[in-house]
Amino acid sequence: MPNANDPNTVLQPFLGQVEEICLVTADRERTARALSRLGIGPWRFMEIHPGNSSEQTYRGRAQPFSIRLGFAEVGGAVLELMQPMDEHSIFAEHLRRKGEGLHHVSFTLDGEPWDERIKAFEARGFPVVQSGLWMGAVRFAFFDTEAATGMSFETYHYPDDWTDPPGEVKWWPSAPV
Repeated sequence: MPNANDPNTVLQPFLGQVEEICLVTADRERTARALSRLGIGPWRFMEIHPGNSSEQTYRGRAQPFSIRLGFAEVGGAVLELMQPMDEHSIFAEHLRRKGEGLHHVSFTLDGEPWDERIKAFEARGFPVVQSGLWMGAVRFAFFDTEAATGMSFETYHYPDDWTDPPGEVKWWPSAPV
């Protein structure tokens, strides 16, 4: 592979398709209500916390964290809202440093094995800064791309047979018809 640290080298593409754009917010419901005025919604609300998530890491060490999430489909992609519920996340860091707004973009795996995707980011100088395993099945990882690009990059993997667990997802204002 060419030198990932050479600013004049364009490396082979590996990211996949843009799947999700995320805004960090101090109040998920307030932001969802505002975005609904633009025709964005309905919203799937859920939470990630130590009770439903394992293997949680923050800045290279095991660290429990809690976040409230919202997802709405928009033009073939997903708009995500992320509200940190404690100080142990890159999302809380973002709110402290920059306030509310664009935080990260997520990309599909495009069939690439999970471990290979992590290695591909790391080989380019972008280690994992936050990660976890939701409901024992959904892997997610955020990479330390903010200093270089102005935002974070995420990748995640839902198993092919995934369905949302009963009681874990709430729709606002109501489920789609």
